[in-house]
Amino acid sequence: MQRLLVVNILFSALIATNANAQTTAAAHAYGYSGASCLQHNEDAQTNSGKILRTQTLPNEYCYGFTAASALTIHGFAMFTKTSPVATATPFTMGTAFYPENPAALGAPSATATGTGTMTVADTEGWYVTEFAAPVTVASGENFWVSGLDSLNVFASSIVGGDPSSLTIYWRRVGTTWAPTGIVSNPGIVLICESTPILGVTNTPKIPSTNFSIDLSNGPTLSLCNLLLGISNTTGPLGALPTDLGLIGFTGTNLWCSMEFTLSGFTGTAGKTAWPVPIPATTSLDGFVFYVQAYTISTMTSTFSVSNAVQCTAGTL
Repeated sequence: MQRLLVVNILFSALIATNANAQTTAAAHAYGYSGASCLQHNEDAQTNSGKILRTQTLPNEYCYGFTAASALTIHGFAMFTKTSPVATATPFTMGTAFYPENPAALGAPSATATGTGTMTVADTEGWYVTEFAAPVTVASGENFWVSGLDSLNVFASSIVGGDPSSLTIYWRRVGTTWAPTGIVSNPGIVLICESTPILGVTNTPKIPSTNFSIDLSNGPTLSLCNLLLGISNTTGPLGALPTDLGLIGFTGTNLWCSMEFTLSGFTGTAGKTAWPVPIPATTSLDGFVFYVQAYTISTMTSTFSVSNAVQCTAGTL
């Protein structure tokens, strides 16, 4: 009842009638926020000073790193955006994890051991993918993560950034890996144990009763709250993203305004979901809202913040 009431208040009180009808409902994850097990060209988690090299090619690019310690990787965030030739915006591409090829050290294996999807919009920023199952790497082990489509989604290549520790490879369907001479300096952040991941089930289509905002990879049997807001540029502490180190939570960022909050608890798998019914209100068409979650571990009292998700209500 609380969730339904808050969502209806949010929608009825904060939206303005949209004259542009027939918006496609969509949702995509952006803005990682938790402390990461690997950060490359992350620059305090913001987009400040980043210039993305933009070139459209039908390639998969594979970004390589060496684990400084044993890791369990649940996904990653990548700095990128959709290209002008993208068939849709947001665009959903495949992502993958590759161990080192034992027959060709210093290069990725031909077959991925972890896969996921990443939905990317036309604004430069950090977009998040979660693998279907976590992958593990040992200390000192080489590995690669990839985006499978640099025609619709630009490869992560930041002008002036730092190069990755290993060679970046590329390939097309039916070809083998080869070192790239085009892509360098990727923006990659790994998401590992105890960093909550926020995603969605279905889209906020008008009307719908099956849209939900889902949290995974959180602490078990713990408090979690979902923040809902109408802005991704201005929040209660000023400009977004806001470094929460200002109030004592070092290494985390707030990515959305927080006009409303929904409470919840994770289960034994560290997951929970907030159903968000979308009413049959035509003035909602094109309405954009933003969500982010935080958890407080029952066992350790650790405060952790998830990525954010941008949601667009639409009639299509």
